[in-house]
Amino acid sequence: MTESDIESKRAESIVIDKSNFKSPKTYHSMYEDFYLTKWLERRQKVTINKEIMSDATYEKRRCRAILRDCTRKAKWRKLLAIDYSLGGMSSGNLPPLLLKELIAPMFFKNFPHGNIRYVPVWKLRGIQLMKIGAELGAKYQPEFEGLMVPHAGSNLDMELSLRGSGVDVALHFTFPCLMGINAPLAFGNFAFLTGDPILALDRNTFAAQDVLSRGLSSVYTDSYTPSHGVKRPILIDSLGKAVFSRSDYFSYFGWYATALPRLFDFVEGQDDKGNVFLASMSVSRIISETYLTILSDIPLIRLILAFSILDKFANLACALGLSKLNEPDTWTNLLSPDFLARCSTILEHVPGLGHHFSLLSQYTEEQLAGITHERSLEKLHLRLSPSKLMRIYRNSHHGYMLRDDSDRKILLSHSGDIFNEFPDIVFLFWNAFLVDPLGFLRI
Repeated sequence: MTESDIESKRAESIVIDKSNFKSPKTYHSMYEDFYLTKWLERRQKVTINKEIMSDATYEKRRCRAILRDCTRKAKWRKLLAIDYSLGGMSSGNLPPLLLKELIAPMFFKNFPHGNIRYVPVWKLRGIQLMKIGAELGAKYQPEFEGLMVPHAGSNLDMELSLRGSGVDVALHFTFPCLMGINAPLAFGNFAFLTGDPILALDRNTFAAQDVLSRGLSSVYTDSYTPSHGVKRPILIDSLGKAVFSRSDYFSYFGWYATALPRLFDFVEGQDDKGNVFLASMSVSRIISETYLTILSDIPLIRLILAFSILDKFANLACALGLSKLNEPDTWTNLLSPDFLARCSTILEHVPGLGHHFSLLSQYTEEQLAGITHERSLEKLHLRLSPSKLMRIYRNSHHGYMLRDDSDRKILLSHSGDIFNEFPDIVFLFWNAFLVDPLGFLRI
């Protein structure tokens, strides 16, 4: 067993549920990771409004106030309160203490079938990637003497992306229902898994953005879906119930949390250090855009983001020599029947939810196959493949007056009806990518 495997095993075993959350032994490793034992020995003091108290006393008061304020609110707001109470702590080593004494009791009172996963930050950190960033910073930005990595202003740090949005993808892919909340902290991540989907909206409350954006909700909405409320959650039925069991979801999340660090091996496996760093930025963008695709309910935004993510997968495959085709043909092949069938097979290996993901991939393949079945389009081009049509739509990002006369005629002959679930393919691709990054990109 390698060191990486040992680390993954340890992280996988740190699970808190209703049976053990009161036991001090449950939190022992967290206390060590957060240096909390040493802190308690020092008994640091702070002064708040001329009142002297320990950091722990101050944070407990703050945490109690946040949790008390959400007592009568919807469950999804209780989840956000947990995240806020942990992430807003001024003493970064105190979260395990507040988790044990205040947050875990509140969580299991509201979500008795859930559990809490702790993933130590050292398991996700790419030390080698940090060193490469420092070397490249010294080379390309010598005026900072190696103290700044390239592209620092973009916030495309892969480790932070994995710990933040990367984990969020597995918790929120059912949006507008949530399967939990993620709190990435200095020494580790706390993921609170509800066990059941929680509807993440207040039916009588809307922000201005929600109201105003509805004016665009009909753009690229398919003919089978009303122009309002177009987002259909993945693997959630019409009654808001998950089609999968709690145990299957817990199994999936346990696998997912240990699969994320594999991406460090993937990007660091390149010979050129510049390629390593740029590949890590591509992965970070894929994470961010996949998460935004999940959260958005406007078909146009979801479609634009999905095309952008496919671009990045195709670019990785070509730039790293995993595809023998040019980039446009690689992109088109990502949506070919053969690749989608291979993706379905890969997804079967995902623990817990793999079978559901595979079926969803097959459904996407079937729906995509019918997108060119329109009389006027078939009259113009009998053998037009769906992936070619989608490539033409991808190119419309630059404008619809394409130079190729054949492509222009295809657009003029097609209804523009693209099924709303198509962008969900990027979530499936992300999971297949995690199973086997190199194998997935051999297109």
